[in-house]
Amino acid sequence: MTIIKSTAIAMVTGEEDIAAIIARVKAATDFNGWSEGWIEVFRARGHEPALDEDGAVNKFAYSGPGHNGPACIKCGFAPCYHCLPVDQIPECTKPSVPGRPGERT
Repeated sequence: MTIIKSTAIAMVTGEEDIAAIIARVKAATDFNGWSEGWIEVFRARGHEPALDEDGAVNKFAYSGPGHNGPACIKCGFAPCYHCLPVDQIPECTKPSVPGRPGERT
């Protein structure tokens, strides 16, 4: 399994678009499952994942029998990362949260 390093700087500066991120993540993973790349695409689509008590992405914010995944604290989208292919993560429907970075007025 390949661990993918974050490209947060590239995303902020616009050096890598979402299609390029998805292509890179799909090329580096041969399964539908958790990877840093999966959450990178989740974030690139505008979602802000809930964090656990240690400040890491809560991979069990959504949890059902045999399913689990992150949840967006802005729009509530909570997919199972085992079931949802990385290229099917939708755009966040709430692009900002009042009082958070990126807030729109």
